[in-house]
Amino acid sequence: MKYNGPGKMAAIMKEYCPNTNVSVLDCGAGTGIVGEKLHALGYKNVDGVDISQKSLDFAEQKGVYRKLVCADIEQKLPFEEKEFDVVVCSGGICPAHVAPSKCFQEWTRVVKKGGYVIIILRRCYVELQEGEEAYYSQSLGEEFNSEIRKLEESKTWRVILRETFPAYCYDKGIFSDGIVLVCKVTLF
Repeated sequence: MKYNGPGKMAAIMKEYCPNTNVSVLDCGAGTGIVGEKLHALGYKNVDGVDISQKSLDFAEQKGVYRKLVCADIEQKLPFEEKEFDVVVCSGGICPAHVAPSKCFQEWTRVVKKGGYVIIILRRCYVELQEGEEAYYSQSLGEEFNSEIRKLEESKTWRVILRETFPAYCYDKGIFSDGIVLVCKVTLF
C-alpha cells in the first residue's frame, strides 16, 4: 500500500502553522513517518505518542522527535493541559483502531487555546465509497461526525477546514480519497 497521509499532513501544517517553532504532538506516531515529513520542513519541537513500543523504537532511530511516549491515545494522555500548539493524527482513525469518542476531547485538552487539532484519515472509513464498501464502518462514520459536532456545539473547537483530497493511499488497485480536518481549539 502506498500511503500519502503524512505528506498531506506536512503540507497542511505548513499552511496553517507556518511557524516551525510550534510544539506538536503526533498522536499515533507509529514508525515516525509524519515526524520525518515535519522535520524535513523544519519542525523540531515534535513529540510522538503511540501504543506500540516497537514502532516507537523504530521511530526513535530516525532522530526526528524531541520525545517519544508509549501510551494509549484513547486514554488520558501523559501530558499537561495546554502543553502543545498542535495535535496531529494521520491514519490513526480507522475501524477497530482509534475511536473519536475516546480521543478528540482529550486531544483538545493538551492543545493551547488558539492551537489546532489536525486529523487525516481514509475517506472510505467514514463515508461510503463505491468500490471500497468493505472498508466502510457506519458506526465509525456516525461517531466521527457526532464527536466533531459535539465539540463544535460545546465551543471546544471550531472546524476551519474539512475537505476531501485525492490519492490518500493506493491499496489493492484502488486510489482512495482522504479527508483532512483542521480544528481550531477555542476552549481551555
